[in-house]
Parts: sequence; structure tokens; C-alpha cells
Amino acid sequence: MEWQKIETAPKTGDFLLAVWEGDWNNPRQRYRIYYATGYSDSPSWAMKGHYRTEEGGAYSLVGWMPLPEAPKL
Repeated sequence: MEWQKIETAPKTGDFLLAVWEGDWNNPRQRYRIYYATGYSDSPSWAMKGHYRTEEGGAYSLVGWMPLPEAPKL
């Protein structure tokens, strides 16, 4: 599986989201992967690639990937 461009992230459903986290001065401190859920009545992850919080945090969305299939038992 390969990471997809954030602009193509699903509007609904579950997927993995790759993000750089940090603060306003250095937003690329930690590379994280999150389980994300998109909802049809919420803004899309792809609307904006960078976010800043009032507390001084910064996030840069890198890409998304479909969830891997569950292992067969």
C-alpha cells in the first residue's frame, strides 16, 4: 500500500492519516500516523493541509492510506 495525496482523502469512512506535529516555530517535530474518520457533515481533511491551534500547536497533513485488511484467522 502507498500513501495517497491528502487532497484525495475520503470525505467519509475510516482511514490512516499521516501528520507532522509540532509548534508554530517548528511544525515538523514529530511524524505521526493516526486512525481517522471522515463524516459527510464535517469539513474534509483535504480542505486545508496545515492547521494551527490557539495553544501554539501546528499540524501539517502529509497523506492518507486506506485501512489494511484484517488478518484472516
